[in-house]
Amino acid sequence: IFIFYEYFFSVSMINNDWGGRREINFLFALLFICTVVILLCQKGVAPFRKILLAVGLLLFPAAVMSIVIMAPQVSIFDSTGVIMLPAMNLVYAAGVCLFLKLPAGRLRERAFAPAAFVLCAAVCGMLLLLELGGQTYMKYNMRKMDHVAYAMADAVEEAVDGSSGYRLCVVGTMEEGNYPDKYPELAESLHWVTASYRTVWDTIGGWQNGWVLYMEQYMGKNYSICSTEDYQAVLGEEALLQMPNFPDEGSVCVRDDLILIKLSNP
Repeated sequence: IFIFYEYFFSVSMINNDWGGRREINFLFALLFICTVVILLCQKGVAPFRKILLAVGLLLFPAAVMSIVIMAPQVSIFDSTGVIMLPAMNLVYAAGVCLFLKLPAGRLRERAFAPAAFVLCAAVCGMLLLLELGGQTYMKYNMRKMDHVAYAMADAVEEAVDGSSGYRLCVVGTMEEGNYPDKYPELAESLHWVTASYRTVWDTIGGWQNGWVLYMEQYMGKNYSICSTEDYQAVLGEEALLQMPNFPDEGSVCVRDDLILIKLSNP
């Protein structure tokens, strides 16, 4: 129940302050609860069905959480856990189905029908806005990655004079260096949504595999991936902190068969 509340009404998991998501969710929950109360107060409904409906409302958050897929090693509040949580959006579909169970009459036609329509339209708009924002942010990051990858490849070719057989070690992220986000508000609105992780994830594997594989697949560059051991050794060097960030002069360094590119401090 706590995680259910955090997901829909707080900012610790996704940013519900942006786009009025928190207010829409509160209104939707209010309409949801009012619908259940009206159904419970109806005449001619068997007591057993009323008890079943009341228990179902209390257990609804746990029921929604039961369909969230989680690996044993994943924390629900960790990055991977939050990516798996959008299944909880089925609560909106469940709410609409519950509204349709209201009996026809003045209350439904004059009050609940318009309110349900407005809220459903707001929810659809909210989710569509989130989806379109995510697509816009992903396209922006793909274009930026493509630009930086070609710039790094050109710098490497110049540094090694066209030679091959080198290992590539990329340190840091574009956003922390000379390629900051141009849309910080959009990035904040997508907090912990999949698009917020950008194209190259902020991990050792992302820094190494992402760039090397991108250059191989889209540019035909055959660089080997720097091993984790070599990468950790590079991080421990004081000289790395003294290097400027790419594309400034001195941000590309060749050591034997290792090409070091610094995007930012790790």
